[in-house]
This record gives sequence, structure tokens and C-alpha cells, in this order.
Amino acid sequence: MPTLTDVEWIFVVLAALYLGESLVWVRPGVVAFVSRWGAIGSSRRCRRLTGNEQGDLVLAGLLPFDVTVLSEPLPLSMGRQGVVAFVAAAPLQRDRRPQSGEYFAWDELRKATAKGRNVNVGDRWLCTNRTERIAAHLAAKLRELADCQPDDRTQRIEAWRAEQFDSARVRKRIRTWEEATVAVRIGATLLSCWLGLGVMLYLGWLPLAPDGWIVAIYLAIFFVLWWATALAALLGHRYLYPRDRLGRLKQVLYSLLSPAVPLRLADALGRELLEFEHPLAVSAALDSPEQFRSVAQRVIRDAIYPQMPEEPVELTEAAHQVMHESRQADLQHLQRLLAVREVSFDPLLAPPTTEQSEAQSYCPRCHSDFLLPLSHCDACGSRPTVAYSSHA
Repeated sequence: MPTLTDVEWIFVVLAALYLGESLVWVRPGVVAFVSRWGAIGSSRRCRRLTGNEQGDLVLAGLLPFDVTVLSEPLPLSMGRQGVVAFVAAAPLQRDRRPQSGEYFAWDELRKATAKGRNVNVGDRWLCTNRTERIAAHLAAKLRELADCQPDDRTQRIEAWRAEQFDSARVRKRIRTWEEATVAVRIGATLLSCWLGLGVMLYLGWLPLAPDGWIVAIYLAIFFVLWWATALAALLGHRYLYPRDRLGRLKQVLYSLLSPAVPLRLADALGRELLEFEHPLAVSAALDSPEQFRSVAQRVIRDAIYPQMPEEPVELTEAAHQVMHESRQADLQHLQRLLAVREVSFDPLLAPPTTEQSEAQSYCPRCHSDFLLPLSHCDACGSRPTVAYSSHA
């Protein structure tokens, strides 16, 4: 087996680090969209490589100017009387995220605090978010709402909910990312091309001998591109997340460790671009009409026929009312999104076209086929199936 030289090992390690920077750990409750060949307007779902109950490892875009957009629907049901740490829907997800199902009155939520990625109310766990920054923002928002008068609070809740389903707001954030990362994407593209040029120079594919002066000039330009891209990413981070000084420091330190990090910083800057925007709003902002309809089909089926159970056990009357209010309000916003994109609601719930002649029923959530007219879908929490004959 041929052995690699030190220079060849450097190129292999850089390629491995670049691939590592292109992997994203997606926690339960989070949906990942990635641009295709740098075109944000043509997004697709990330390719899942592996995973467990803690999340999925997915492959993001591989180009220096690709971006991954993460969407995490609000993990709480909110109503006039309080908050329930449970949401029935899990849009575009196989399973629901871990949820306590506890009820919190608004008076209690004045004590909401963030500890790492967790939001707690006193010593009780409320929810877990994908980043510490988002957890801190959610805790502050809950304290703000808890301090409001009931009528004012109801209006603020509805305004916040409308933001989560606002596709125009998502598009604005994407444009902000584009403005903040122009220099980062240019620098990363030039740096990747320069690394490729170095490989060709080393392999003798260029009409230049890799002597001392050539190598010195190559390395000087290499370090300029590396550090200039890292500096551009630092300025982009400050523009996008001005209060996140700790995140900025971590980014600088990582950038100085390896040139593979600046190559993927434009993508990394987009991963925290959104907070609690709904996946359908993200799809409405990024996807083509055909892609949006495909996403809407899955989202609406999950909203109407969520994974069982649809509510936590032993809910109080107040908690049940909060769950009902929140679910109905979310459904209304989903219907408005469909109306804006001129997609009819009822056809999205039509039964699937089955290729199995012996299939007697289907799951209304995941559209799996079943051989019995009355069965239960284990993948959807033992949800009862619907007989095909009922639509005849």
C-alpha cells in the first residue's frame, strides 16, 4: 500500500475537515433546508447520514457559498391562561421532540430563565432549544409576556405567532444574510480555488516548478485569503448577531485553527439566522411552487392528524383550553400561508395513490399502507388508519 507524503497528508486532513464542517447535527424538532449550488431560492432537505433519539447527522451543501437554514417551530402551546410544554404537531419530522407536557400559568412564567439550551421555570424544565442564544431569547420573551396585562398579552402572543408564520420576514432575514456574507462567500470561493491550485502545483499539472519562491508566494497568498475570509466572517457575525460576543470569539478561535473553517463560515452564519419560524413559512420563502406544495402536504397532514397522543395525559381544564387555542391559531396561520401561495387546503388531505392492490387502509399522517381495513400506525404513535373504501 503506497504511503502518503507529509504534503499529501495535509491535503487529506483539510478535505476531511472541510467535510466535517459540512455536516450538521439536527436536534429533534428542528428542520434543515439547504441551498442547491448556492441558489437559496431552490432549497432542498438535507441528506440524513445517521442519527439516534438525540438527533440526526445530515449533509449540508458542499460548496463554499451554500447555506443551511434551520427551522425550529416554537416548542410551546401558548394561550390566554398560560403555556403548555407540549405541541402535538411535528412538521417534517418522524417523531416529536422530548416534551414534559407540564402546564405553566403566566404568573409562574415571570421566573423563566435560560440555563444553557434549556429554559426552566424555577426548578421545573420547560423546554430545550437548539442554541443557548435562542433559549435566552425565549426565556426573556416569556418573562416579557408574563409581565403584560391579560388583554395586552393576548395581542402580543398573536403578533408573535404571526411572525413565526411570516414568509416575508424569512425572506428579509435571508437577504440580510446575503448582504452580510458577500465578502465571506467570495473569500471562501477564492480560498477553495487557491487550495485546488496548490494541489495541481504539487502534482505537477502546472507549467511551474514548486521551488522556494513559488512556494513562498503561494503560501503568502494562501494566508492572506485565509485570514481575510476569517475577518469578513467576523464582521458578518457582528452584523447578524451583534449581541453574541461569545459566539463571535468562538468563531475567531476556530477560524485560526484550520483554513477549512473559513471555507464553511458563510453556511455556519446562516444556521442561526431563524429562531421559531415555522417550516412552512421557510418553504414559502425559499421553495418553488411544486416544492412548497409537497412540503405543505406533509405539514397539513401532520397538523390535522398529529402523532398520538395528541395531548398530554391528565391535563387540567385550563391546560386543555391552552392546547386547543394554540392548535387552532396555528392551523389558521397555516391556512393563510396556503391562501397566499394559492394552494387549496382540502386536496392536501386526499388519500394517497397506492401501488399495492391488497392495501385496505392508510395512515392519514404518513400515508403508509396497511393490509387491514382497520389498523394502527406504530410509526405515528398508534394512530388509527383510514379505510380506502371510505373515500369510494
